[in-house]
Amino acid sequence: MTKRKTTARKATPPTPKPKPTEPRMTEGASLANSKARAIERQKERQQQQRRQQILTIGGVLGVIALLALISLIANNSPVAADIPLGAVERYTGIVSGIDERGYPILGDTQTARVRVVEYASFSCPACLSYHEGAYSSVLDRVKAGEVTYTFVPMGQYGGLGGVEAAAAALCVGEQDQFWAYHDTLFSWQSSYSAQAFTPNRLRTGVEKLGLNVDTYNSCLGSNRPNAVLTAADAEGRALNGFSGTPTLTINGKIMDSLSAEALNAEIDQALALLGGVVQPAVPTATTEIMVTEDATATVPAPTNTQQPTVTELAATP
Repeated sequence: MTKRKTTARKATPPTPKPKPTEPRMTEGASLANSKARAIERQKERQQQQRRQQILTIGGVLGVIALLALISLIANNSPVAADIPLGAVERYTGIVSGIDERGYPILGDTQTARVRVVEYASFSCPACLSYHEGAYSSVLDRVKAGEVTYTFVPMGQYGGLGGVEAAAAALCVGEQDQFWAYHDTLFSWQSSYSAQAFTPNRLRTGVEKLGLNVDTYNSCLGSNRPNAVLTAADAEGRALNGFSGTPTLTINGKIMDSLSAEALNAEIDQALALLGGVVQPAVPTATTEIMVTEDATATVPAPTNTQQPTVTELAATP
């Protein structure tokens, strides 16, 4: 018996399923999708910008808060504010006051013939040099009754704190201690440089002079010092030949040199032209004057006490 030869049938591969076809997008739908994506990206950018703004504002506020805290600590921390030795005694016995413009003035305006005016700033290094130099010589002329000395505060000139120092000095002047504080402020410029006129140091100086701090603070909070400083700045700038601080005038003449020799020479010349110091009036009692052996005349005291005169009566035969 012969065996039937069988052959294996080859497996037929499965027919692949057709891929689903994506629906075609129309031109209008594509444009709408593009706009939607653009709007989404714009929203994301806006949100990112808002987050960045919040971070920036937060950072700025943080820096401001930190600076405020530092300032608060600095303004309330104890500071050195020494009053120079002899600053108060230096002006004892000298007539002082505030003139009609609000400027501090030394000397007797009724008798002194020479008017010295200083335009200066407490933060001005050149003003410090003058104060440590020729100022003492001019002050001696004030003590001698020959000169009045007016300080015009030019706070806008010089270094840091000039305006604050000038305002503080004007308020101290309302308590009759401008000139001692004036010397103190110049000494602080020399000692503390840019930190000389912090609010705390200025206030501590007021305390050390034994003045009323509440009165001082009230003055600073008013418009009085600012009004004087504004007027002083305008006056200085309007001065013919003014070129900065310090500027000194003697009877209206701007001085080219601020040496003691030059200032004293100008004062001497002014006194010579004006006839010296006006002597204070001395009251004169009624005087009986013998004119001849035969007659006497009683002459009342003159009414002009500045220049007292006596009239001699001549006898007639």
